[in-house]
Amino acid sequence: MQINFNGKFFRRLIGIIILLALVIVVGPALFKVQSANAIVNAHVVYVNSPLEGVVTEVFKSVGSTVERGDSLIVVNNPRISERLLEELKALRQTVMERINGLTRQQTSLQSMQSDLQVRIELHNSHETTRLEHQIAEARAQALAQQGTVNELKLTLEKNRKLLAQKFISELEFDRSRFGLEVGEAQLQAIEAKIRTLESEQTALAAGVYLGQGRNDVPYTQQKFEDITVQLINIQAEISEANARLMALEDQIAAERSNLQKLREATLAAPVSGMLWRLYFPVGSDVVLGSRLSALVDCNDLFVEAAVPDSNLAGLSEGSKVNYRLVGSSEWAVAEVFKIVGSGNKVRDETLAAELDTDSRDGRVFVRIAKDTLPDIQANQCYVGRAAEVTFDRTFNPKVLLTRLTGLFQ
Repeated sequence: MQINFNGKFFRRLIGIIILLALVIVVGPALFKVQSANAIVNAHVVYVNSPLEGVVTEVFKSVGSTVERGDSLIVVNNPRISERLLEELKALRQTVMERINGLTRQQTSLQSMQSDLQVRIELHNSHETTRLEHQIAEARAQALAQQGTVNELKLTLEKNRKLLAQKFISELEFDRSRFGLEVGEAQLQAIEAKIRTLESEQTALAAGVYLGQGRNDVPYTQQKFEDITVQLINIQAEISEANARLMALEDQIAAERSNLQKLREATLAAPVSGMLWRLYFPVGSDVVLGSRLSALVDCNDLFVEAAVPDSNLAGLSEGSKVNYRLVGSSEWAVAEVFKIVGSGNKVRDETLAAELDTDSRDGRVFVRIAKDTLPDIQANQCYVGRAAEVTFDRTFNPKVLLTRLTGLFQ
């Protein structure tokens, strides 16, 4: 059978095919808006150096998976000054020597005080024994004198009777009377002495020494009390020095910790994700605040799409759109979480990849689910991969009328 390429049927078939092609090609563009350009993007977290020094160790390579808290980089500063730490150590040594000196002085005074205590006890014992002996002797004298007084009384009474009978003269009687008065006076003197000695004995029991030419306490007791006061003052100084020493120990510990932080810093991953960039290799000199590495948070992936400003009117936060990776046939539905107009050209340094946009293109940010992308770590979280975003076109007759009217003005 011969096909007639000039036949009416063939021409109609060709026309239908062209019409279908136009519908397939042009139709979606009439009802759908497709992004001019789109990429998979993610936020990046930078790790900066907390000190100046040299990078001495790098634990992870670019593209490696990291968990929050994993060690990344070690920075060492061998030129840190330890002058303040040495001054604190010298001051601590001075305080320790002072404590040792006060302790030796305290021990010496305590030993001296112990000796004085023994001497005080011996002195008190001797004085107690002496008073006991003197009191006993005085009481014996009083007893003897009492006997003499009694005898003198008998003699006086006898002489009184003899005088009455004129056997003795009045002179002899007066002598016996005077003798009794002297004997009684001597007895009173002895009794007064006993009372004085008993008063001294009572005072001695209370720690007070009475007597002619004596102080209230002996020299040894005074010395003992002076040493007690000195020991109290020394103990106060030792307590003060110990408190100062404890404060210095805390200062030294804090300074050592501070020096350790200034001398060496091990920088850990602030988030779980992937090591995206390393800015300094091992051996590099860095200054305070230098950007050492960047990490991508693979749990927060999104598609950044360039869309002409004229098509942004149909979108808002929460709008549903379709997206896919370039080269993939599987479309997925996601939600818009941010829209930026074409006038906002400020570079966002927290983004891992940079989207190329036209001067009239705005940017649409679409949140995507991590589980829709296979082998995220093996594909470096897909950051920078090209994508496509489509959404339904919104027709507004007033806008079309305004555009047509503008053509004739």
